[in-house]
Amino acid sequence: MGGLIDGFPVDAGVPEQEQYWDMLWSSVKGPDGEPVPGLVKGYLEVSW
Repeated sequence: MGGLIDGFPVDAGVPEQEQYWDMLWSSVKGPDGEPVPGLVKGYLEVSW
C-alpha cells in the first residue's frame, strides 16, 4: 500500500498490551471523538 497502512507490533503473550490495543482498535468513536458504548469494529491481525 505504499506506506498507507499503519502497523503496530505487539508482543504476543503480554495480556496488558493485547487488551490495550484490542480496546483501542475495536472502539467506535462518535463525532465528539468519544467511544460509543456497545459498538465495536473489527481489525486485521497478522502474526508470523
